[in-house]
Parts: sequence; structure tokens; C-alpha cells
Amino acid sequence: MATPQSYSIYEGNDHVLAVQVMQGASPLNLAGITAAKFWLAKKVSSPSPLVEKTLGAGVTVTDAAQGRLEIALANADTRPLKGSLYCELELVNADGRRATVMVGTVTVVPTVIPSA
Repeated sequence: MATPQSYSIYEGNDHVLAVQVMQGASPLNLAGITAAKFWLAKKVSSPSPLVEKTLGAGVTVTDAAQGRLEIALANADTRPLKGSLYCELELVNADGRRATVMVGTVTVVPTVIPSA
């Protein structure tokens, strides 16, 4: 079952979302992961993402044994975002098995200072 997560970020800012993937009460070892896909979308039924990150292009495994990874969002990614968004992270192992390991919400908080 996917781990629910909730994040708040500021529009137009750079952000790193830290995720620990768990299997029950233990961290899931990410050593065999061959692909990862992170989506930010208006809602769960959205046909395409507002932001997409993949392994090596925004998604980085930081501690495989402890199931830790980071998702980097650049200010260009967050500048056009508004309100509460749905997020999801899917991993693929060496056998090609896909698993949705994180779902949740990202709330984008407006800022007064415009981002360049």
C-alpha cells in the first residue's frame, strides 16, 4: 500500500521533497530500482501531469538501504502551480514490477515576491 504524504511549498521557489519508502514498518531497499516517476496533477483523474520527474531527472535515491529518495522541484516547476495538487510516486524494479509507493497532496502557497 502506498504511503500517504502531505507537503506545503511556496510558488516560484525551489523545493526538495524528502520521501522514505516503507514496506510495513521497515524501509524498502531501493537498490534494485531501475525507474521512478513522480507526477503532480490537478486531481487523481488528470490525464497528464503539471510536473513530471523521473529517476535521474529530478528523482534521486539518497539512501537505498533506508528507502530514502528526494524529488527536486525547480522554481520554474512551481511558478505556475496553484492550490492543492495530487502527487504520486511510482517505482519499477529490475524485474519490471511497478509499484505506487507514495500518494498525497502538495499545497502550493502563494507568495508576494514574484519569482524571476
